[in-house]
Amino acid sequence: LLEPFVALRNPTLAALSIIAVLYNFAFFSLLAYSPFPIHDAASEAGMSFGALQLGFVFFGWGLAVALTSVFLAPRLIEAFGLLRTMLGTMGIFALTLAAMALVISSLPGLIVGVIVGGGCLGVLNTALTETSMNATDLPRAVASSTYSGVRFMGGAFAAWLAGEIADWVGAPAPYWTAAVVLVLAIALLFGTRGLFAHLEHHEETVPESNREGVPAR
Repeated sequence: LLEPFVALRNPTLAALSIIAVLYNFAFFSLLAYSPFPIHDAASEAGMSFGALQLGFVFFGWGLAVALTSVFLAPRLIEAFGLLRTMLGTMGIFALTLAAMALVISSLPGLIVGVIVGGGCLGVLNTALTETSMNATDLPRAVASSTYSGVRFMGGAFAAWLAGEIADWVGAPAPYWTAAVVLVLAIALLFGTRGLFAHLEHHEETVPESNREGVPAR
């Protein structure tokens, strides 16, 4: 039970976990807060936007997450490497959040932002999970439990704080906050990129004969 906590002594896993906390803060700010400005924007436009309509929006979000995580993320990682894929996608996600803050009263703008954000999340979930599994020599179960246990602290905190920030500052503020937090994640990932450089050349070791379908001797 103590191994996941002891694993945080590993600087690579500790850095990745902090990056994941910041990323998950932005992730859950989008997920938990967006229904409220979407509802308000629809009301301002004189439209009825209930649970069913909101469900269609987040069906689009979930579809974007699924498609990009399965089909797009592996191709981006193969073409650009893990670090460039994560840095670039986090940058696009931060710009998406900033754009949503700027069009806070636009129903189409918010809907497009939610779905584009879902696409970014799919890529990042895949890339960060692959990184956590391969970044250290720790057992995969330990690395996974440490990474997952820490990263969802950001999500739990964001789900509550987004609404409070909106009440204190205004409706666009949660998106601005999430964008700034994501910029911090980008800066930390770039600053610690040397810890993850070995992943750019990571390959599974497969016996040469097995690649041809012949049993290894």
